[in-house]
Amino acid sequence: MFLNWNLDPIAISLFGFNIHWYGILFASGFLIGYFFVKKF
Repeated sequence: MFLNWNLDPIAISLFGFNIHWYGILFASGFLIGYFFVKKF
């Protein structure tokens, strides 16, 4: 009954450069905050 979710921390690997999920979430949060502040 327990959820066992083993997600790979690396979202994309391009040319030996790894992009992690938390990096994508951090960048998207920063961009959303930037556009929100810029609009108001």
